[in-house]
Amino acid sequence: MATHGELECIICASPISPSTYDTHNSLNKTPLPVLPCGHIQCLPCLRRNFTISLRSLPFQPARCCGRDGIEPSLLRACLALSSRESHAYREKLAEHDARHKVYCFDPRCSAFIPEALRVGGRTARCRRCWARTCLRCGAKAHFGPCGELGEGGGTEIGVQGTVKGESKQRKAPSDDERFRRLSKEKGWKPCPNCKRWVEKTDGCNHIACLCGTHFCYRCGRAPYGNHGECAM
Repeated sequence: MATHGELECIICASPISPSTYDTHNSLNKTPLPVLPCGHIQCLPCLRRNFTISLRSLPFQPARCCGRDGIEPSLLRACLALSSRESHAYREKLAEHDARHKVYCFDPRCSAFIPEALRVGGRTARCRRCWARTCLRCGAKAHFGPCGELGEGGGTEIGVQGTVKGESKQRKAPSDDERFRRLSKEKGWKPCPNCKRWVEKTDGCNHIACLCGTHFCYRCGRAPYGNHGECAM
C-alpha cells in the first residue's frame, strides 16, 4: 500500500517512489512508467506485461486498462529493451495494426509481408524467402485473373519475376497443386483475412486465427457470429 508522497502500481499495488525515477528528463534514471490511461505500472509488472504480449498468440499489444496499447518508445525507455526485443515487438505490432494482412503464400514460410513490400497493388514480396504473393487471392503471384480462394490463376510469376512458359506436355503436379488437393481431402480451410490454412480437429466452428481474425470454419465467413446454422 502506497504512503503519502508515493504512487501505486495499478497491477500489484506495490508502492512506487517518484524520487527513484526520472521525472525531469534526466539521463541518469529510468523514466517514470506513466501509461496513456494515467495509471502507473512498476517495472517488474511492466516487464511481465511486455513479455506476455510478445509471446501472445494471436498477438495482443501490451496495454493497461484501455484499448490503446503502450507506446513502444515508452517500453523501450522504461525496460531498457534490447534492439532484438524492440525489433520483434515492432514487427508484431505492425502485423497487428495492418488493415489488410498479407502473408507469404508458401506454407513453408508464411511470413507476414508489411505494406512497404507490396508492389503496385497487385503483388507482395516476402523479405524472408523473396517469393511473390498475389494480394488479391493470397496465392503465388500470377498474371491474369485469380482463381478460387487461395488457388490463384493465370500464368505464375517466378521468384525473380520471370514468366514460366506453358508446356504442351502434361507435367507432374507442382507442390502447390499437391497441397491444394491435400487440403481439399483433409477439409482444411483458409483464414478469410490472412489466407493461412487452418485444420480443425475438434470443437465448434469458431476459429481464432493467429492473425487475430475470428471466423466460421464451416462457411469461412468473418467475423464469427450468428450468421446461420453453421455458427451453432
